[in-house]
Amino acid sequence: MTETGWILHNDRLGMPLGSDFHDFPSADIFNIFLLKLLSYLIHDPIILFNLFYLATYPLAAISSLFVLKRFGISNATAICLSILYAFIPFHFLSGCGHMFLSSYYMVPLAVMIALWIAMGEGARVGLRNRKAIFSIVFCLILGTSGIFYYPFFACFFFLIAGISATISSKNLRPLLTAAALILLVLTSLTISLLPQIAYLKRNGDVRAARRTAVEAEIYGLKPVQMILPVTGHRISKLAELKRKYNAAPLSQENDFASIGTASTIGFLFLIGWGLFFRPNSTERKFQVLDKLGLFNLAAVLLATVGGFGSLFALLISPQIRVYHRICVFIAFFSLFALALFIEMHAKPRFFSKKKNSIFHAFLITITILGLLDQTTDGFIPTYEQDQREERSYRAFINEIERRMPFHAMIFQLPYMPFPGSPPINQMQDSDHFKAYLLSRTLRWSYGAIKDRPADLWQRQVVTLPVERFIEELCVAGFSGILINRTGYADHGAAIEAQLSSFLGPPLASDDDKLSFFSLLDYKTKLKGQIPDVLWQKREDSILHPIKLIWEDGFSNLEGTPENNWRWCSSQGRLQIRNDQPRAREIVIEMELSTGYGEASDIWINGLSLNDHLRINADETRYVRRIVVPPGTHYLEFSCNAPLVRAPRDARDLVFKAGNFKLTEIVQ
Repeated sequence: MTETGWILHNDRLGMPLGSDFHDFPSADIFNIFLLKLLSYLIHDPIILFNLFYLATYPLAAISSLFVLKRFGISNATAICLSILYAFIPFHFLSGCGHMFLSSYYMVPLAVMIALWIAMGEGARVGLRNRKAIFSIVFCLILGTSGIFYYPFFACFFFLIAGISATISSKNLRPLLTAAALILLVLTSLTISLLPQIAYLKRNGDVRAARRTAVEAEIYGLKPVQMILPVTGHRISKLAELKRKYNAAPLSQENDFASIGTASTIGFLFLIGWGLFFRPNSTERKFQVLDKLGLFNLAAVLLATVGGFGSLFALLISPQIRVYHRICVFIAFFSLFALALFIEMHAKPRFFSKKKNSIFHAFLITITILGLLDQTTDGFIPTYEQDQREERSYRAFINEIERRMPFHAMIFQLPYMPFPGSPPINQMQDSDHFKAYLLSRTLRWSYGAIKDRPADLWQRQVVTLPVERFIEELCVAGFSGILINRTGYADHGAAIEAQLSSFLGPPLASDDDKLSFFSLLDYKTKLKGQIPDVLWQKREDSILHPIKLIWEDGFSNLEGTPENNWRWCSSQGRLQIRNDQPRAREIVIEMELSTGYGEASDIWINGLSLNDHLRINADETRYVRRIVVPPGTHYLEFSCNAPLVRAPRDARDLVFKAGNFKLTEIVQ
């Protein structure tokens, strides 16, 4: 963003075509806008990123403090529990990797508005009603923050608050108020997504961020995991207790949901309040506790594994899937309840001139013990190791930049789809980005969105024999190959040996994690062997590719570049688009199969094809040479094979198309 102006396109990533991020919705425009403003003062993206992340801690505390004070909590109690809220384990565990989830400073303000609705306050809209005006402005901002999750959860609590207040008051006004605020959030969210919506309408949807309903179960909230101590707790017996529980099924990222002992006390207090201690009182603090207890119960029912969130994912949309992220709301409900308990029971016993200092010492003790409880040594980054790695990486990238022409393109190995890929051996999905961050003029292959033309070309080119692979890179305009050795089980020995036979020995980094091959000499030699006209045609074929979108019944790609497939239901469609003003001849190859030994029928129609094949579990190779006129065309697939029943897979699996390749005939 500091060099391109905004986040939706980057000409130094996703080479050879550049990277468009429209496929991955940017639903946190507000925080991105704040980053953009800061970038005018701080030009180093790494410093900018870290400072923004650090700022999320005081922002969360200030937001919590503001809300607690609005509801009559004393300064000392509010400060104590706001500090604990800013340092819940989720904040550290999300970290810079999910920085916009770490930016949960909006959550206390959303809870405040939900309480206003539930208690019948702020329902009248007018210039003199500050609560109504604040709610309107806040909801417009909320819709553009929290990467969908915080707006979604906030709207859920607005709805619960509206229903509750309407039932208790027998008046529709609170429910209508909640509906109006939800509409504002949705409107703001939709406006922020208009660039993505327009892009997908123009270029088709490759479903790079596609989710499935079963993921709501996998990433749901586990209340026991939430109230148990943070993983790696300072007390060894508590750490061991959590380790044993984490061995249970469905224990992965939802381990981030630990809320700490202080919040756990508040959480259990809210449950007990609703079940056993609820007095019949109109005092405002009791009413707040009633509503917090309602929200707390609703949060658990929505987000827990097998809860109503799973039903929402199944019936409405699976895009909201990581329901344990509601823990930032539950933590605030719980600390808010604990603050009220302290104010009602602990504070009166100590609140005198003589005993006031004892009360403050009590709060300071809670704060210190709470921080120790919520944090572990595991949260401390390995600064010395990171600095050594950064220095080695930076020196290596600077050396490559010195040797390469201005704006040279570098192909990165191993190939890794983007975004959201699991680690390859010891290489994380963000490791390839380090080269981009530490360079100023070079362009890099990583960052091409899954199933867009640049990604399809990369995925296909890495499967070629080494000599063909090098030749294709040269024709596409690449000047070098960067290898991250941690992405290979043999530390890159095999691929480097193959490349060295054509390109000579590589340059290696000081820490032995990276190697680099220059293509400049090989490209010069190759250009002398291929006529200029043919070179230009091949380059044009790569830079202006035939575009493919697997639609309707086809699922996302699975497997590796060397062996991959897409499952499809009984009907599927492949969109083939030629944006050039001339017809182009291509060869398509794939392996078709079902899940059964008995033969079934499959029909493929479109363009010049009208084929009928018999296929079964053995892969049937399908190769056709076709001419694609300018414009958009479709291949229609239809298969009568029986469904494959796969455990924990809700898709309709009928047949699969494996190892698809498209090659343009260039003469």
